[in-house]
Formats: sequence, structure tokens, C-alpha cells
Amino acid sequence: MTYPELESAVYETLWHKHEQDPSFTFSVRKKASKGAEADYFIGTKASNYLGFTCWHVPIYYPGASIDFCSFIVKPLDNGFEYQFQVFTPNAAEALEENPALQICHYLANQIAFQLTEHGIEFRQSIKSNAMLWFGIYPKSSKSNSGGEAALSELKSFIDGILPAVDAAITDTKKEYPDFSGKRIELAAFQHMLAKMKIRQDRYKTSTDSASEESDLSSEDLPIPVTMQIDSSILPSKNLLLYGPPGTGKTYYLQTKLFDYFQEEGKPIRYSFVTFHQAFTYEDFIEGLKPIVGQTGGGQISYTIEPGIFYKACDEAAKLAGFDSLSQALAVTQEERETRFEQAPPYALFIDEINRANVSATFGELITLLETNKRLGADQEITSLILPYSKKPFGVPLNLYVIGTMNTADRSIEALDTALRRRFIFREISPDPSLLNRSIADIPLHQLLTTINHRLERLGNREQRVGHAFLTSVETEQQLVDAFSYSIVPLLQEYFYNDYRKIGLVLGRGFVEERISIASFADFDADLASEYEEVVLWDLKPVTLDAIRGVL
Repeated sequence: MTYPELESAVYETLWHKHEQDPSFTFSVRKKASKGAEADYFIGTKASNYLGFTCWHVPIYYPGASIDFCSFIVKPLDNGFEYQFQVFTPNAAEALEENPALQICHYLANQIAFQLTEHGIEFRQSIKSNAMLWFGIYPKSSKSNSGGEAALSELKSFIDGILPAVDAAITDTKKEYPDFSGKRIELAAFQHMLAKMKIRQDRYKTSTDSASEESDLSSEDLPIPVTMQIDSSILPSKNLLLYGPPGTGKTYYLQTKLFDYFQEEGKPIRYSFVTFHQAFTYEDFIEGLKPIVGQTGGGQISYTIEPGIFYKACDEAAKLAGFDSLSQALAVTQEERETRFEQAPPYALFIDEINRANVSATFGELITLLETNKRLGADQEITSLILPYSKKPFGVPLNLYVIGTMNTADRSIEALDTALRRRFIFREISPDPSLLNRSIADIPLHQLLTTINHRLERLGNREQRVGHAFLTSVETEQQLVDAFSYSIVPLLQEYFYNDYRKIGLVLGRGFVEERISIASFADFDADLASEYEEVVLWDLKPVTLDAIRGVL
């Protein structure tokens, strides 16, 4: 039995059971990675299994790909096999995992007594310090010929498991009244089915178009081309590029990221802002702005104006088909999820994000930035009320927040801890390989590598010299100017005018020692002798020989 045949047969069996008993619900795949676009359930042809559950039990563990308790079906050459699995951490660390662990033990202890009449047996139990796992199998051979008889056996198997798990959840709620484990509700089931159908129809449309070699333009495709975002370029909806000066962080935005948010002949789908010391919450989210009276007299009134982040959220909502962010907040969670997951992406680019007071600027939005707390996500937050307008607010699921950070101004460790947890950080390092040429027999890549190696030894890797200081150098004079007006001043800033360290990095050609003999005023003071003769350090004019001497 092939995997697609098995998926289709299992789905039809479960759907027929739902038609007979509308209270019976089951999980289907809402999203799909490449290769699983037409699938009904979790699991793939490559993994050789499909899985579904009938309950929502909030339990999470590293690497989880199936639910806390799931039915697993695997294709065989002459049919299929099936089982019921329970999989949970064996140490209750999270609040919701305490009752889930109790359910697991309840089933492990009671299953043999409750389910034998359905031809089911508890076949295996593996316990460790980390995980508790067991599987429940039919007593008959796992391999069968498929067909209606085998599918009928699968239905009987499910019928035996359902009341046992329901009883375990009911019993657990007596000890944990706030435990939210339950059967999948009808509304959630219908929403999953709708999402699956949209995905499958979208995939069918795209494959039919490809097979017919259709000349459809990008406007005719189910998903805009720019929605296909490369996860290696944008691994998260909250991304922060960091690195020392001159590594091309802003250039990276322009050359690698802007194209994801614009299409030829259409308005751009991004906003750009540079943070600075005076940038505030009122500029970013919303605030009171003065309006000078137009009738004379110099009277000033105030109005509440949205900031750049609020406007970005509003634009993202419009791309999902809403008139505004306010309208998006007024519809059901299911409609938000459907619309936002199909919407083209919108981005807010924030240059020099660490120059502002990040905690004060983002305010309560720190929580809303989390992907699973955004509008359209499973754990979306819609109850936040803005302090000025008193309007509800949320962050759309299709909004990307991408920032840059100069580590010479402030290290990553100095950033607000809550912000660090919500962003993926990508280091943009100096790249000497981009300097594959020599000026006056001075290999630029070797020059940059040598300088940065010495800087790392003296301080830390956040205070290095970026390749951008030398990428445009084509002549000897341009090389001298790059050192005179960019690199040397940067090192002065790094070392707080401690020219001895500059000398250790660049050499004697840049720094010279000078003995200063002072003649103080006529005054009795013991400390005068300490300063009569001191060693001072001066910077020399930059020359090609001095630059050559760095190597």
C-alpha cells in the first residue's frame, strides 16, 4: 500500500466516522513543508508514517513532531500497521506538563485492564530520566491486507482508545482543575480542515500550472513570489544583524532583504527607520503630537498620532485583506489565522536599533513580538490596550521586524534581556575575502586580517574593522585617506586615545614616542616631580610605508 493511498484511505475512514458521529474530531495537517503540500496528516512519505490525535493536550518537548498522544499508521507492502503512542517528558518542569505526565502514568497503569475487551494490549514501556514513552498495539498481527476490513479494525482500535484517554483527562482534572486538556473542539476541527483544503487546493493549482507550462504571471499565482522567503536568509520574523563598524549591515538589508518585500511595478512592502538617542515610545507606537492653531493666536492643541511601528502593523493587516489593524482585531481568531498566513509579508527595518533606549521604545510590545503571540498565531494576544488611544493592539503574523546593531556602540550583552530572547541574532563579520586585490603591493585582505587579529587580542571581537572601509579603495591616495580619516579615528575611539594600543595594532609607522619635560609654576607640591618628565605618544601622518609596515 503506497503512502498516498494509505493517507487517503485513513482520512476517508475518519471523515466517515465524523459524519456518523459529529462529536468525533481528529487533527489534520494545517501547514506543510516542501514535499508534503498535498498531505492530510503529520508525517511524510520519507518518514514512512502518518499521525493524528483526537485531543488537545498542552505538552511540549524538544524535537516534538507529534502530539502528546497520537495514533500512528505506517504503510507496509501488503497493508499497514497502526498503534497508539504516548510520549512525554519524565520530569515535570513546565506547569502544563504535570497533569500530562499524570495522564501518561494513568494510561500506563490502567490500559491493560480497560482495553482488553477491544483486542488491545499494552505492549511496551520504556522509562528514562528524560522521557516516558509507551505504545499500545492491536493483539492481532500488525500487518494486514488493507481494504475495508482492515480499516474497520482501525476504527475499532480508535473506539477502544477514546474512552480510556477521556477518562484519564477527566480524572486528572480533579487534581488539576485548570488543566486545559480536552477533545479537539468542533470549531477547531473545522478550522483545521479549511486550512488543509486551502493548502491542498493551492498546491494543486501550482502543480497543474507547472505541468501545463502555463504562462501565468506572478499576479495570477495563488501565493505572491515574494512570500517564498528563504529561511536561510530570514530565519525568524524578528531578526537582528550585528557586527562592528564597516561590515555592511545596512548594505545587507539593501541587497539581500529589500527584494523580499517589493515587486516590480507595485508599492514597496516595508518601512525604514533609524533609531537615535531621542527616539521614544511616542515616535514608535503612538503619542501626543502638538498642532498649532490655523486661526491665529498661536493656540496649540494635541492629537494622538500613530508611530512608525503602529503604521507598519496597519500596513501588514491591509496586505491580509483587512481595512485596518482595528478591523483585523474585530474578527474571529480563525479568520485572522487564515488571512495572515496567506498574506504577503511586510517588514519594518530598524537601523542602529541599539542607539535608542530599546526597553522604553518598545514598551509593552516586547511580548507581542513573539511569533506565537502575534495576530493569527495559536496563542495570539488581542487584549493589550494602548495607553494613549485606548485602542486594542496586536502585531500581525506577516510582519517582519529586522534591525541592525553596531557592536562598537554597545555589546549584545548590554541589550534588554527580554528583547534578546525574542530576536534571532546574526553576526555580520568583517570579510577579508572581498578585498582580493593589492594597492602598492599591499594585499588588502591580508592587511585587514592582520589588523583584526591584533584587535581581538587586545579587546574583543566586537571591536574590529569592517571590510567596507577598504572596499572602495582603488588608488594609493584612497588607501592613505581610508587610514587617515576612517581606520585610525576608529581605533582612537576603541582605545580611548590610548595610542600605545594603536601602536600595537598598526606599528611604529603610525605612533611615535615623545619625552615631555615640563616647567611648572613656582609652587610647593610633592607631586611636581612625578610629572616633570613624562612619556607621551603622538600619531604620525599616514604614509604608504607606514601602512606597509602593518604587515
